[in-house]
Amino acid sequence: MKNSLTQKMVPAIADQTIRINRETAAKIRQTLDGLIGNRSFQADACADIMADMGTAALGPFLNRAERQMLEDFGRGIGEHPFVILEGLPQQADLPPTPSMYGDDSAVQFTDSLLLATMRLARLQPVAYSYENDGRLFRNVSPVRQLRANSSWGYRDPLEWHIDNAYAFENAGFMGDTPTEPHESPAPQTLFFAGLRNQDGRGRAVPTEILKASDVVRNASQKLVQILQQPLFSVKPGASNLRPPMNRPMPLLERSSTTGEWLLRFNANPLLTVGFTKRAQLAVAELCRLLDDLEELMIPVMVCPGMIFAIDNYRVLHRRKQFSPGTDWSNARWLRRCFGCSSRGHGQQLDAVNRPFVWK
Repeated sequence: MKNSLTQKMVPAIADQTIRINRETAAKIRQTLDGLIGNRSFQADACADIMADMGTAALGPFLNRAERQMLEDFGRGIGEHPFVILEGLPQQADLPPTPSMYGDDSAVQFTDSLLLATMRLARLQPVAYSYENDGRLFRNVSPVRQLRANSSWGYRDPLEWHIDNAYAFENAGFMGDTPTEPHESPAPQTLFFAGLRNQDGRGRAVPTEILKASDVVRNASQKLVQILQQPLFSVKPGASNLRPPMNRPMPLLERSSTTGEWLLRFNANPLLTVGFTKRAQLAVAELCRLLDDLEELMIPVMVCPGMIFAIDNYRVLHRRKQFSPGTDWSNARWLRRCFGCSSRGHGQQLDAVNRPFVWK
């Protein structure tokens, strides 16, 4: 597919892209195929083994600067809170695009490369018991007849948001160890792998991002001050069965460890709530500001052979509505996995049998 944004040489994208050439991709494929062999793996049971294999295949071909880029991303530092790997070997014998859930072992090659990228960023995969049936990987693909506005949707746009907008991992407002089952923190990062990405007319569907630092830089001082006060709540989205947070929280925080701006928000007017009149006006002003920052929006076409990772605290993302067309077997299909700096920062559902799942 030739309409990857990276070919437009946008400086922010170019600076954060690790490119794998064809010869290297062939070597990565040969190594990973050899490690997998005739065995079958699914991340919910074998994530660490898959990360081991993927890292053994991918790691030797990354130079020191590329490894440092991934580690800086994992630490939540740097000007650009996202990273792209492109030119990776693609999943062979790709099955039809699934509706909701499918056979994860059919895409174990791609999942292993994604988990390897996460490990090289010194992050750990994590899932939530109340989202995506507690599975590590989510199929981001359209589901017929679905009316809910989620990553399985397509009729309506997904507005600017962060995923699971709760407390930040290891941040001041998180407090000490969470005491409520539904107070595990929001995922620090999101990793996407491209399997198919086209609409019914063969056009790539972009994942659009906007940096929190750009939002703050263009906001009034008064708005920034209000957003840092615990006057708000962000309700769970359609794909999430978790109850709302049990206390007011700020929408904007500054990390005490990195100094970076962290933003929790969902531009869906039904989901972000201000508890006072002043807070409600601030939410409306923030939405207007986001509309005015279209020129700072970065569209990324997550195509086959690409892994796209974003800092969920430092980047808002969205997806516009699209038509899958009539061939649902070839509909848009990304794989998504959450990454955290430590699974110890949340409440594990079952530390022995399901160590990757937070309550």
